[in-house]
Amino acid sequence: MYEPLRVYGLGQYEDEYVSFEAERKELLDDYDRFEKYVKGCEEMVRDDDRYTAYIAKLKEGGLTHCAIMGNLPEDEPKLKVEMHHGPIFNLFDICSIVLKACLERGMSDITTFKIADIVLTEHEKDHIMIVMLSKPVHMGGAHNRKSNRGIFVDIKATFGRLDKFIDEWHDGMDREHESMIKRYCQECCNAEGNSLDQGLFDTAEKLQSFK
Repeated sequence: MYEPLRVYGLGQYEDEYVSFEAERKELLDDYDRFEKYVKGCEEMVRDDDRYTAYIAKLKEGGLTHCAIMGNLPEDEPKLKVEMHHGPIFNLFDICSIVLKACLERGMSDITTFKIADIVLTEHEKDHIMIVMLSKPVHMGGAHNRKSNRGIFVDIKATFGRLDKFIDEWHDGMDREHESMIKRYCQECCNAEGNSLDQGLFDTAEKLQSFK
């Protein structure tokens, strides 16, 4: 019988292990392990040269302004413009959705490398919703969105076809992800009542048909 490769700890951690290959039952039945595995995928994405290259491509394409503060001095490190995942899904959400979809589809030999590769490819296809934010806005406001204390970024200030990502990986989404999409769409409607939604509003309406 096939046994996945596990690397166990020492001493008081001898019962703890790291597995590069995803184990469906272990991950879906134990959220702590699932969370650690997803974070491993997330770190692998951020550390990959393709990730750095993608950010460079966005900036070369003209995405160099903060969506909140506008055009800022380029020579000021504290105001550096960075790529932010969102406003709906952060990178953890994206990796989580892809991993769960792969597990649900019964894919074999799932590893952190494979999940990271898929997520990077989705970035390169411009299927990941991102927004460019200055460093203080990114760290001080954008990461507090889920606690309702962060800034609101209208969909017109974002880049990436999230609806395409959802079409491909909807079977890895749960009710929380669906609620995040619907809540954000409603916020956009409340903000202006008329928004260039890149197909996301229609996708929100179709979510029930994915089940």
